[in-house]
Amino acid sequence: MALVQTPLLVNGAIHPAQSWRLMIRDLARGNEGVGSGGDLKVTALPVAGTRVRIGDGSCIVQGRTSPWQGHYSAYNIGAYDVDIASTGSSARSDLVCVEVLDPEYGGGRNPAIDPTVQFTVVSNVANTATTPPPGMSAIALARIDLPAGTAAVTADMVRDVRAMANPRRERRLLPLVGFPYDPISDTGGVWQNWPNNAQWQLAVPRWATSVNLVTTLAGLRLSGGNVFADMRHSLGAMVGVSAQIDDDGGTGFRRAQHVIVDVLPVPEEIRGTTQPLRLQTAVYPDPGAVDTNSATSVILDVEWVEGLL
Repeated sequence: MALVQTPLLVNGAIHPAQSWRLMIRDLARGNEGVGSGGDLKVTALPVAGTRVRIGDGSCIVQGRTSPWQGHYSAYNIGAYDVDIASTGSSARSDLVCVEVLDPEYGGGRNPAIDPTVQFTVVSNVANTATTPPPGMSAIALARIDLPAGTAAVTADMVRDVRAMANPRRERRLLPLVGFPYDPISDTGGVWQNWPNNAQWQLAVPRWATSVNLVTTLAGLRLSGGNVFADMRHSLGAMVGVSAQIDDDGGTGFRRAQHVIVDVLPVPEEIRGTTQPLRLQTAVYPDPGAVDTNSATSVILDVEWVEGLL
């Protein structure tokens, strides 16, 4: 097959819809799904009934009729309710989908007057189904698991099966090099903000739902005997898991490297704000002490991650 003419965007040329669909595919990196964490979420009605409600949002749908069909962009503005048929003597699972019906690939629809994207309920799927049937140009939003003899859909019957096309991630490395002399010894296991200079102000993205934190401390100096301590992250009002220092190195001066790792949720109330991150330390009764000095460095690795809401 010859190279398809004309490439996007050539002034004065006629560009077929396929060119735009393939551009959407490339911009979406070949992925499909909802655009952001809260998009097109399916919920039961406030008063349980024979419908479910789909929230607003956007999505990317891969065309599956042809390998070079490309991807489609679709969106819904405002709530939209779809019917869910009642069950008889047997339980049933239905899949709520966004489906694209492109007349270029069959179906005989006229885009000037007929809808070419719709919410489709695929009835009687497996009770583990999370994707539309093969060959269907669609993405799944929710599976409705209906018990026998049910006419009203309640919240516990709605299973969110959305995927995000391209979840956002933002990573920053925040190094601190060269500390003042700052010792800490037995605190009786009480947490203290230490090292005192290990603090950052983090701008929390509005879309973040979790954060990966990895802090590496190099050149901690231990002395005076064995050291037994815990260290952890403190982000706003949240604290992470403790990472233990258990050193039986004797009485001389020695250097240690310590790593603290956390995966923390990002609650809605701190999204879009600036939050303090500190390191906290609790030292337990032992003869030794820990300090920082000019040979100490700290690297904070922060990765914000977007997930479904």
